[in-house]
Amino acid sequence: MQEARSSGGRIMRKYYQLILFILSVVSLVCFVIYKHEYDRLRNVLEVLNVFGSTVTDGPQTYELQGICSNGSVEFIPDFWHKYSEVQVYAAFKVANEKGWSLNSVAVVKRNSSFSMKNTVCALISGDVNDDKFEGTIEWKQIETDNDYVAYSVVCNVPEMIGNSHLFSLYDSKSSLQPLKVPLHLGPTHPKDHATSLCVLSNDPYWHIDDLADFIHYYSLLGVDNIYLYHRGIGDQVISSLQALARTRTLSNVTIHLTTWNRPSSSSLLVDFALINHDCSWRHGAKQGSSITVQFGHFLALPKGLRLKEFLAKARGHSSESSFEVRIPLQTICANLSATETSLVRRARMINPKKKVIRTGIIRWTEAPNHPGNPETVKVDSQAVKLLIFEQCRTTENGKTEDETVRTFRALAQNIPRLKN
Repeated sequence: MQEARSSGGRIMRKYYQLILFILSVVSLVCFVIYKHEYDRLRNVLEVLNVFGSTVTDGPQTYELQGICSNGSVEFIPDFWHKYSEVQVYAAFKVANEKGWSLNSVAVVKRNSSFSMKNTVCALISGDVNDDKFEGTIEWKQIETDNDYVAYSVVCNVPEMIGNSHLFSLYDSKSSLQPLKVPLHLGPTHPKDHATSLCVLSNDPYWHIDDLADFIHYYSLLGVDNIYLYHRGIGDQVISSLQALARTRTLSNVTIHLTTWNRPSSSSLLVDFALINHDCSWRHGAKQGSSITVQFGHFLALPKGLRLKEFLAKARGHSSESSFEVRIPLQTICANLSATETSLVRRARMINPKKKVIRTGIIRWTEAPNHPGNPETVKVDSQAVKLLIFEQCRTTENGKTEDETVRTFRALAQNIPRLKN
């Protein structure tokens, strides 16, 4: 009996030892998983800490965390960074004749004390230890107005290693912490051909009906990507855009929402130059145009002519890479009916309120070239127009309507109604 009890005790001890061994293995596995997730979280927090805060202190209308995609709508959360008296936007790895460089755009207030001679740029690789590779920096003035000067900032560095990279800018004679901006490496496999529309807007918010008309119209002209530079965008507009992107008419169009939170006020030409450069680097195509226009400006072309053919005809046989055309801006009166909320889709348009009130701008760069000082080209102002729309008090029909407006009206009828 005693021997049986002793044998049973040994079995129980082995059983308990087996249980303890299993628990130890499970605990070790859990610890390894926990350590892995902790390291990942720590890396994310370090990157977020590097990003810094936005230039503006007030809350955004819609806060976007990271770059995510939902259908054909993409959110790009880049923002303006402030260092001393210079404001810097996103940074891109750009191929050039020397190999490649880090490119960004910057704005400096006129008569500021900021010294470009003392600025140093560098590439930072942050895989394990921060490896810093200093480069040579070039400040290329691209536009100016009475208050600000806009620059293209080019940093040429000797090498690139690692998988995560930052563009760094700092004053060699200042005690300020260096500015660090996440670097866009660009698409691994760029599209063979694409046409991108880069949209500048001075409006603090958008109406979804106007936005939908604008997107649909340019998609009919052959646009593949639309980059909307916004100052803050609401949930309702985002939901509508996501629903819009799932429609059959926009199945091949990608809408990019790009935060443009620059607080300082400058002229249209300065913003035009900044967005034109930034959007050209985002374009990501081996061939095709990156075009900058102002929101609400509708390019009316001759019958049968699409955007690609118009740009090719406008630049002719020029060997330049960047172009600009100034087109008379014509106001069209389009009164709404009780059942129609779209100015553009309005079946009956009244004659122009004013023949020419001012000039609109279209600027574009041909891939794979990079933006530079644009060459001014001319077009027939009778055959090509930029139209803007407004409601008018009068409901009288005009006696004449030129061919360009008639062609535009026929194309606009293909824009579907937006369902609420």
